[in-house]
Amino acid sequence: MDYAFLGSDRYSGGAGIRPGLSTFLEKDLVVSGSVLLERKQHYFRSDRTGYLSGLDLSVRKAFSKDLSISTGYQYWMEDAKSSVLSNDTDVLYAVLSKKLAEDLTVRVASVFSWSDYDKGSPAFSNEAREDFRKSLSVSLQKNLGKGRDLLVKYCRTVNDSKLDLYGFSRNQVNVSLGFAF
Repeated sequence: MDYAFLGSDRYSGGAGIRPGLSTFLEKDLVVSGSVLLERKQHYFRSDRTGYLSGLDLSVRKAFSKDLSISTGYQYWMEDAKSSVLSNDTDVLYAVLSKKLAEDLTVRVASVFSWSDYDKGSPAFSNEAREDFRKSLSVSLQKNLGKGRDLLVKYCRTVNDSKLDLYGFSRNQVNVSLGFAF
């Protein structure tokens, strides 16, 4: 179960299952895969409510105990009540991870995704929407001990869309505190 809130109001939620499997091909090479089936509920825009299904395949290569790279492919199919919001998305990603100290890790990630929507936005175009999104992020994660960690992340995203209305670029800074039980 996962919920997002906008202020004190429930914005969206989801319930699903994501079974996966990982195996070592060599002592420093791991191959992983998972599938996702999720029911999504949007409380402010019911036309976004629907199902998300997908596949995630990845490979992680460790060059040392402190340096690794992961790369992968994902395919997502979002089936929303509104065909304008239903889409198929292909994602390619790579993540370089380097431990700077026993309790401090830096990560650099690059993600490219291609989304094909079932329809365009009727108010603006009947042409089917296609998006190409690129993002680059840098994060620093500090282990605070006792199952706690602090994460600071900067991400630059550019979305090029066949329909100009959906094109954008953004800079995001995230700070989060995590707890493991």
